[in-house]
Amino acid sequence: MRYREPKQLEPAHESSVLYLELAPKHMAMFRFLLEAYDNVAMFTVLDPKKTLLKLIFSPHDRKYIHEILISMQSKVPFVIVND
Repeated sequence: MRYREPKQLEPAHESSVLYLELAPKHMAMFRFLLEAYDNVAMFTVLDPKKTLLKLIFSPHDRKYIHEILISMQSKVPFVIVND
């Protein structure tokens, strides 16, 4: 991943959200990899049985989040439920 230059952006009035589904055994690795990207996003577990996650991030980072998720899929298999 490349270094992101800081830039001045208009304040976001609401967060962007993606819903992801993955196997419970991959949850720890997903958290570890996501935190490695400077906490650009956070998530909460909506359904622990299906491991349905709600990923929350700034709308300004949407493209960067997709790049991160693409790079993570080679290590942690998951499905984006909405986009």
